[in-house]
Amino acid sequence: MFRRKSHNFLHAKAAVTKPVHPAVKALSVAAVVLMAITGVTALIVAPFWYVSERVYAHMEDGKEALLQAQRSAESLQFEAAITHVEDAQREFAEAQDGVARLEPFSGLPFIGPHVTAADRLLVSGSAASSAIHDVLGLAKD
Repeated sequence: MFRRKSHNFLHAKAAVTKPVHPAVKALSVAAVVLMAITGVTALIVAPFWYVSERVYAHMEDGKEALLQAQRSAESLQFEAAITHVEDAQREFAEAQDGVARLEPFSGLPFIGPHVTAADRLLVSGSAASSAIHDVLGLAKD
C-alpha cells in the first residue's frame, strides 16, 4: 500500500547558507568588542563601588554615634556618651581602612580628589572624636 520512504541523512545535501553581508559582520564584531569593554569596566568599577559604599556607611554610622553621644552628654549621661564616642572612633577607623584600600585610585582625575577628601574628613573626625572622648572623661570625673 503506502510505502514509507526512509531517509538516509548520511547522504543528504549540504544546507544552503546565504552569505552574510559585510556590514552585519562589522556590527557583530563591534557588539562583541563593546560587550567586552563593558565587562572589563564593570570588573574594575565594582570593587571600587563596593569599598566606597562601605566607607560611606561607616562614616554615617560614626556621625550617628557622635550625635548619640551629644544627646547623652546633654542629658548628663557621661558613661553612655563615652560609649557612643568609642563606637564612633571604631567606625571612623574602619572607614579609614576602606579609604586606604582606595589609595590606588587617588591618582585618577575624577576619583582622586574625592578619595583625598574622604581621608582628610576621616582624620579630622577621628581627631575630634578623640578630643570629645578626653573631655567626656574629664566631665565624668
